[in-house]
Amino acid sequence: MTKEFRTPVQARSEDRRKALIEAVVRLLAREGAKGVTHRAVAREAGASHGTVRYYFESTGDMISAALKSFMDRQVEATVALHCQVGPGQGDLIWHLAAAFLANRLEYGRVGEIARYELFLHATRHETLRPALENWAEEYFKLFEGEYRVRGLSNPRLRAERMIYMLNGMMLRQLATPMDDFEKGVLLPAILDAAKP
Repeated sequence: MTKEFRTPVQARSEDRRKALIEAVVRLLAREGAKGVTHRAVAREAGASHGTVRYYFESTGDMISAALKSFMDRQVEATVALHCQVGPGQGDLIWHLAAAFLANRLEYGRVGEIARYELFLHATRHETLRPALENWAEEYFKLFEGEYRVRGLSNPRLRAERMIYMLNGMMLRQLATPMDDFEKGVLLPAILDAAKP
């Protein structure tokens, strides 16, 4: 007789919550924040309305959870990318960064659209702004550190400008895709910003 191993209740609960958050992200990308309701998330996730209400009291809770989950994953992936090379190791970091961002746009398109929907939603809901500011700060620190190691002037200002520029370029690529975006547009802009 074989023994069945069951996933612990806590792990199943966390998996269920993650599935609901993924449903929120898909709805954000497809319909914007107005499309995120308990019923819509239940339908999208194949769950009951009661299950969604059990995990998330309000629409704001669902959107905040999606934002936090998305932020944590993106920052973790970016830090891991940066650690692969280490600071001040020539232009390899910039080539990796351009490939990473282009890959997010191509294969993580739904998440990227949801991210910009969250930015827009934050313009009307102040409660999201601190989380978005913390998110931006993580990226500022990464770029600032790289610019500082390279001895570039105004590393903080350069970092902020780079993040703002990248966001604009990525949003444009989502809305009206260009051919050869990574090597023809994104990488040259990143390399140019890293010049003394």
